[in-house]
Amino acid sequence: CREKIDALFRELEYETAKCSLSTVLTYVTERIVTDNITPAQYVTTDTMLQNCEGIRTYDKDLPSGTVIRFQKGDILLSNIRPYLRKLWFADFDGGCSPDVLVFRSRNEDFYSGRYIFYAMRHNEFFDFVMQNVNGIKMPRGNKEHIMRYKIPAPSQIQQKKFLDAVAELEAEISEAAANLKGLAGKKEEILKKHLRS
Repeated sequence: CREKIDALFRELEYETAKCSLSTVLTYVTERIVTDNITPAQYVTTDTMLQNCEGIRTYDKDLPSGTVIRFQKGDILLSNIRPYLRKLWFADFDGGCSPDVLVFRSRNEDFYSGRYIFYAMRHNEFFDFVMQNVNGIKMPRGNKEHIMRYKIPAPSQIQQKKFLDAVAELEAEISEAAANLKGLAGKKEEILKKHLRS
């Protein structure tokens, strides 16, 4: 299914002109006091999963003071070791550590944040980020360079068509993952039953 999503995006890429991220995204620097969020709402580079696989829950004490504020629909990018492909489309409001960059669509009516997220989740984007990093052991991306990355700029109708098709594929992925989890549980039951005998 992931390959099908990539194929859908490639079709858009061939059919439309391109624009830089700076024309469709804004870099968010707003801050929030950590007293106003829970650990489950805090995202760090360590809680972001590789290969755009989402996040895991933060399980430590929150830092004191303020952190970068993000909101549902924002795009979060780990700016440490970009080659690990840690990119997440926020599905809740919260705060994040300074090494997580927060981007927001300049105008959802013209460019859906979800569409931009899918445009950024390709190897080409992370390769582009790695072209201009600081440091060797823990390379960090350059914000200005990142904003120069170009993505296809389809119409709202094309974006909706693409996102509707992606939603169907994501539903298939979720269903397959649930089935695998169920089968793993059944396997465990069978093993326990027969190992006790």
